[in-house]
Formats: sequence, structure tokens, C-alpha cells
Amino acid sequence: MYIKKLILKNFRNYKAAEVCFSESLNVFYGNNAQGKTNLLEAIFLGAIGKSFKPVSEKEIIKIGEKFSDIELNYFSGGRDMTTKMRLFTEKKKTVSVNNVGLSRMSELVGKLTVVIFTPEELSLVKEGPGDRRRFLDMAISQVRPGYMHILSSYNKALDQKNRLLKNEKMRSFETLSVWNEQLASFGAKVTEYRKSFAERIIKKASLLHSEISGGKEELTAKYKTIISEIDNLRENELKNELLTEMNKQAEREIFLGQAVVGPHRDDILFFINGKSAKAFASQGQQRTIVLALKLAQKELFLEETDEEPVLLLDDITGELDILRREYLFSNIKDSQVFITCTDTDRIDKADGAKYFRIENGTVCSEV
Repeated sequence: MYIKKLILKNFRNYKAAEVCFSESLNVFYGNNAQGKTNLLEAIFLGAIGKSFKPVSEKEIIKIGEKFSDIELNYFSGGRDMTTKMRLFTEKKKTVSVNNVGLSRMSELVGKLTVVIFTPEELSLVKEGPGDRRRFLDMAISQVRPGYMHILSSYNKALDQKNRLLKNEKMRSFETLSVWNEQLASFGAKVTEYRKSFAERIIKKASLLHSEISGGKEELTAKYKTIISEIDNLRENELKNELLTEMNKQAEREIFLGQAVVGPHRDDILFFINGKSAKAFASQGQQRTIVLALKLAQKELFLEETDEEPVLLLDDITGELDILRREYLFSNIKDSQVFITCTDTDRIDKADGAKYFRIENGTVCSEV
């Protein structure tokens, strides 16, 4: 699996760009705020239909323009593929794969799997639960395309319930019960997907973490939900538990004006040698956890697809010490890799690699 070419129009600070890539290492270098990360964002957006940043699609379109185009030419599943996407300021985006229009994003994800590693994610352990849920959701959606549709259905029902809770004239136990039924049904599926994926990725991450730490530290994790014991619950049992808890919390939700029960409040907790990583882990330990998680995600994607995923590394060479940097590069030799950096001094030279100097939204040179 590898990307051959990226074509952009009116994307961020790029008026137009067309770049052909190496099947191994691709380095975007140059000063800050020139558009290096924008290229990674375009690849990620073209792969799974949304940015890895919490932004609206309007913000992605170049200022003053009404639309933006992304075209990805890549090799996946034994054949050449082309994804075309057009973003609009006033309406929903359109997407096609090999000139066949797609009706929803779940039809896109999984055709090109990508793993993104950014400086912001190095604080994944210490930040709020929303960041960890987002990490799980983006990873799961690439190997379980149906998950995106289920999560979207859950979020739509959650939005409707919250609107109801904020409307004093409309909210009541009777009307809430209708949305609770839907939320419990979709929520049970979301929780089941997340818990299963979390167990798989942490198992792999624990082994990688032990290697990085020289066997001195043990990484464990727990998926946290309002239901105390979910290990042996089937989907229907999980739905009933969620529904029961929603009914118990109905008065509190009416008082607060928002839903407080469901997977939108769940979290994944990390532990180092049995101690909370969020409370006690040093900055170096946090970074080791995230590095292990990302490499575990890469391994899991390979298991699922029989192809190495594309790796997007955004300005992290300066964030990792020599030990972690060497471990990272020793584990990604078989993947197509895209790296952004201010200079190439910390990047080991590789056969077949390409280096692109980025300046003010322009790819100025190619080596």
C-alpha cells in the first residue's frame, strides 16, 4: 500500500500543487508555517474523509475560494486507486473512488489506511478523555468501516436528545425515553467496538512499550464506562445496562440540560507499573506510551489488511529523544513514510527517498 501522487487545489495555503512520491520515505522540510503539515492533512483527509485536526471543512478551503479539491492516486489491495474529494463552503463535500460517487464516508475508509503521529498526540495520555476517544474512533473506523456509520448515528441521536434537554417546554420523561432507546442501542455497539479494539491495541502496545523501556516498565490500560462490569456482557445486555442507567440519571440530565450517560463520556485509562499514567507518568513516559500505541496501531492495521499502512509523522523528530527516535525508525522501514521537519539533519538517509522543500504553500524542490 502506497500513495503515488497528491493533487491539490485551493487547499489551505496551496493554490495548486501536484506531487509524486517515493514508495519509501518522503520528507517535507522548510521553515514553520509554510504548509508542510497541510500536505499530511490532505493525505489523511483523502484517506478517511475527515481531518486529524478538530476543524470545520470551511477552514480547510483556501481563503477567498468556494471549494477545494483533493486527489489521491495510490496502490492498494493489488490495484491502482484514485480518490477525488471536493469540499465546499456552502454544502456537503463530494467523494468518488475510481470515478464512482460515494453516498457516505464509511464507503471510503479502509481503502487506504494511514497512521498519523503529531506533537499534539504526545500529550494524549495527559489530555482529556475526548482526545483518547477521538484516537480510538479514528483508528477503529479504518479497519471497521461500518463503525463510522454507527458512531455517526449515535452522535445524531445524542445531539437530538441534548436539544430536547435544553428545551424546557419539550423535555419530559416520556420524550426522553424515545431517544434513550436509540442511544442505548447505538451506544452498546459503539462501546463494544471500542472495548474490543482497545484490548487488541493495548496488548500489542504493552509488548512494544516493554521493549522501548528495556523491560523496566509495564503498560496496562482499562476502558472506562459508566457500567462497572462490561467484560462479559453481550450487546443486548450492554444495551439494557445503558438504558437502565439513562433512566436512573433522567432527573439529573433534565437538571443539567445535557446527556451524562453513554459512550460520549467514556475513557481509556493507562497505567505504568500499576500507577495512573495521567497522574504520575513523566513526559518521557507519556511519549513512550504514545509511541507504543502508534506502532501497535500500525501492526494491527497490517494484521487486518495484509498491507503496511501509510505513516504520517508530523514534526516529531525533535520531540523524541535519540533512543525513541531510533526505535521508531527501526520499526517503520517496510512502510511508506511521510515526515515533516524544519531540516533534514535528524532524518537518516534512505534509498529511494524523496525530499521536498516547502515554502509558502509551494513545493519548491524535489530530490
